[in-house]
Amino acid sequence: RNTAASMGVALDALVLGLVLAAPFRPQVLSGAVSVEQLQSNMDALPVRDHFLQHPDEWATLMDSCRQEEAAYWKDRSGLAWH
Repeated sequence: RNTAASMGVALDALVLGLVLAAPFRPQVLSGAVSVEQLQSNMDALPVRDHFLQHPDEWATLMDSCRQEEAAYWKDRSGLAWH
């Protein structure tokens, strides 16, 4: 959240931008269902461009997001699904 705020974008734009800057061919489904969400998602493009120019920052941020598999599935199973 701090990184998103320092870049002046919403969290969704930061996450989408990180994935789009990945060194593989990502395919991203944003899940946007409104014009406002789509506009926010589009803020991912300058984020992507930033991380393409600063791959060390990208790697550091991605490493900080890493979660062990068991913890991921435990957290996910506790989510309320609608």
